[in-house]
Amino acid sequence: AVVSTQSTGLGNPSLSNIDYQAFSDISSVKYIDMSANALTTFPHSVFIYANLTNVKRLLMQSNRINTLSELTTGALNEITDILEFKFRDVYPLSISFSQMVNLQTIDLRSNLLTVIPNGVFDCFKSLVGDLDVSGNKLHTVEDDAFIDMKFDKLSLNSNFFLEVPKALFKVKVLNVLKMNTNLLTYLKRGTLQNLNMTEKLFLQNNQILAIEDDALPRSLEFIDLSDNEFDFVDENQFNNMPSLQTIDFRDNRISYLPIGAFENNPNLNTIYLSDNNINWIDNGTFRTVSTQIDDFKLERNNLAYVESGTFASKIVKEMYMKENDLHDWPQDGSFSSQTENFYAEFSNNKFEVIRTGMFRDHSQFRNADFQTNHISDVEQYAFHNLVMNYRKGDGILGVKLTDNPVSNLEPFSFTNISSDITGKGKSDHAGLDLQEISTLFTLRSDTFTDIKLDYIFLNNGEVELIETHSFNRIHLYWTLQFNDGPLKYVAKKAVNADWIRYIQFNRNKIKKLPLGAFEEIISCQNFNIDNNEINFIDTDSLPNCSDKFNFQSNAITHVVVDAFRKATSVTNLQLMVTLMPGNRGNAYNHGNVFNHNIDNHGVVTLVTLVTMVTLVTMVSVKLSVEL
Repeated sequence: AVVSTQSTGLGNPSLSNIDYQAFSDISSVKYIDMSANALTTFPHSVFIYANLTNVKRLLMQSNRINTLSELTTGALNEITDILEFKFRDVYPLSISFSQMVNLQTIDLRSNLLTVIPNGVFDCFKSLVGDLDVSGNKLHTVEDDAFIDMKFDKLSLNSNFFLEVPKALFKVKVLNVLKMNTNLLTYLKRGTLQNLNMTEKLFLQNNQILAIEDDALPRSLEFIDLSDNEFDFVDENQFNNMPSLQTIDFRDNRISYLPIGAFENNPNLNTIYLSDNNINWIDNGTFRTVSTQIDDFKLERNNLAYVESGTFASKIVKEMYMKENDLHDWPQDGSFSSQTENFYAEFSNNKFEVIRTGMFRDHSQFRNADFQTNHISDVEQYAFHNLVMNYRKGDGILGVKLTDNPVSNLEPFSFTNISSDITGKGKSDHAGLDLQEISTLFTLRSDTFTDIKLDYIFLNNGEVELIETHSFNRIHLYWTLQFNDGPLKYVAKKAVNADWIRYIQFNRNKIKKLPLGAFEEIISCQNFNIDNNEINFIDTDSLPNCSDKFNFQSNAITHVVVDAFRKATSVTNLQLMVTLMPGNRGNAYNHGNVFNHNIDNHGVVTLVTLVTMVTLVTMVSVKLSVEL
């Protein structure tokens, strides 16, 4: 135990009883902790005898206290002796905290209380404080138990209340009320309306089916009604609340949103409606909420239709709509008007087209996730003039079209898209993710134009041909990945870029790198094109690479003299050379890139560099032979 003039700590020593004189010498104590003991009755005699008028915090959670008013015979005799008169035939006896005039926090969580009697907590009549009786077995609060009291926070959660106690009608001040995890089923008219100063109301995890009009205080700023059975019967339960900012109605049984449900709530900017049964949104539902919605969640509903104009005049920072049945988005509700840090989550819906201008002119764009939809077409300028912003810890964000049956990426589908690296963490990356697009066979010219991002992913697709300037005027801080597909043909000048750090075209079916295939990549660090079927590398088909070329696990038999002409600073070249019949003395039919001898076992022994004139910083060359 810790005892001082400032605090007394008796927490967790398994006390079942405390002598009434225990605190007699520390009347100036301000903090008492008797939590996690085995007390079964409240030790009123201790506080009366010591006259602890300076105590501000009293912690008695996690005991076995089952009553606040009934005293054992021994405790009753102690008190009568102290006060020097007898309470003959008086039982039970009610004792209050009224003498503890500075008490601001009482914590009685996780005990065995069933009733809060009148008069016990009178200390809250003089000072605004916190009372926590959550996690008990409370089912009753006597009608005058909270009369004229002032609470900053009153926690009645995790008990057995069937209805809101009438004692709350008589509270003078109550800023935060927590009644979550009880057995409430219905809120009648006037139930909490008199609490005209209450700002936050927690009602989650009850069994609330309905709320009548005028049941709630108009002063609310926050209401949590999640994990109930609620659906709209009346239409006006939540309107005309000028201070309301946040509603959380997740995991209920809401089947529709009435037009007037949130009428005249001009500050409502955080709306959570996920895990309900909503199948459409009328354009008047959010008409008079805040013009800037910070967070809108409507995931895992049956939403199939959003009426035109629903969000036309709104700025939405974050919108989560995944796992619904949406096929389209209204034209006048496109996201082109969004100017804030915009984050959209539309994965696992049924979108078929990303229309022209759906995402354009964003200076603070963060994410548009359309993974696992039915998208077949991305129209030109669907994503245009965007600046992606990071928040530290975002991870990989950007435009995500993974796992869609895209058959048509129109030229200029992605144009003028860049990233602002301010605030970027080491693992934060912004880019374009088009992996696993299943029916696109040709990547057309100018599909990606004026892109300055971290990455472009096109892995695990069905593309067989990359046309000239499919990637035009590109700058990638991290990587271009085109791995694990049936890609066969790369046209001349397929990629025009000033810088790409890592280029990967691994595990495809490319047979030849034609004249000038990658010559318009001014600079890169690593170029990887291993595990293909390449047998021929033509003049100027490769970029200037500062670190490494990797051509392992191919079938290379022909490398033209000037194939690596632009590789002015490469330090590592890894080739796998296949000796064709009749070519045992010279693995390369066009020019002698390397002079070498081949011994009887087919092992290549590098002798000297001859005609690779510009490859001046070569450090190591790895030649392995397949016979």
